[in-house]
Amino acid sequence: MKIFATITEKDSPSAGFYRARTCFGQNVSGVSLKGPNFPLIEKQQVAVFEVGGQFGSFSALGEYPSLLSVPGEIKPGFCKQAPAKASLAYLAYLVKNTKKWYAVGTVTGISGDNLIVDGKVIPTKGVSAAYFSSGDQVLIDKRNRNAVVIGWWNTVPSGLPAGVPAICISRIPYSSSVDMVMYIGNEAIKSIKLSKYPDTEYVDAAWVETLRTSDADEYFYSHVRMFRLFGLAYEDHYVRWHKVNFTVEHIDILDYNALAAIQPAYTTTADNKIWWWSYPTPPAGTDSADWCYISDTPDGVKIPVFNSGVLLDPGAWFPAKGYHYGDATS
Repeated sequence: MKIFATITEKDSPSAGFYRARTCFGQNVSGVSLKGPNFPLIEKQQVAVFEVGGQFGSFSALGEYPSLLSVPGEIKPGFCKQAPAKASLAYLAYLVKNTKKWYAVGTVTGISGDNLIVDGKVIPTKGVSAAYFSSGDQVLIDKRNRNAVVIGWWNTVPSGLPAGVPAICISRIPYSSSVDMVMYIGNEAIKSIKLSKYPDTEYVDAAWVETLRTSDADEYFYSHVRMFRLFGLAYEDHYVRWHKVNFTVEHIDILDYNALAAIQPAYTTTADNKIWWWSYPTPPAGTDSADWCYISDTPDGVKIPVFNSGVLLDPGAWFPAKGYHYGDATS
């Protein structure tokens, strides 16, 4: 059974908050889990998190599983459905001991790349510790052995950089290493590096090709060729980069080739826009072609959404998972 909520109002009951209606008919409110740089839109279906009977965050579907209990007033009728596909599916969902999936805490400090939450040092996942402040309420993912903070809970953060997000996968200059970096505006907020050789190995170059994907895919997929000994030797690596968690892992060449054979014709965003980067025609009023664009159709008007030229990063640019670029330009 699909567990979700639908956004009904934006900036309600106050700026940065959303009202939503759950699939069980509850009217709830909360913030965007990853902050205001990842806004939600009306009528969007989102993941919803219920912790201790309270609500405080929503995120794009597919990033984290929803957690939602059946309201007491509808539980009798829900469990008597015939056929009972929905109730059986939900009972199976509850058997997973979902009560321990998430917790809520309050930031009391920052320790390097980690947060101090209610006196405990906890790492972040999918968000940068640098943008939290003491007093922020946070949502904690406890599904695995090590708990991680995955975003804000009933808190609109004040320290985030302004701008639209985009992700770049490229070679790190003067090395054979490759990294994936998320930018918001002109500021890098998180990254992950794929590296093999130390500088003492006379590393001089790398080449990387990344497949097109839809927003529904959790990963980017790249073929990386790392050169060493001034280009006299190289190794091929086939990897996948997690779009949210910013992890990188090797995959088999056969798996990569299979994905390459079925890659979509265009990279698409969460709101089904076609994504273009470094398009040769600069937008009106600028003198730079180094922009990322969106369009509704392959031949449609291309609207600039992210200026990659100011960052001087020659890599391939991709949309951030879950972000509605059309809403950002409206």
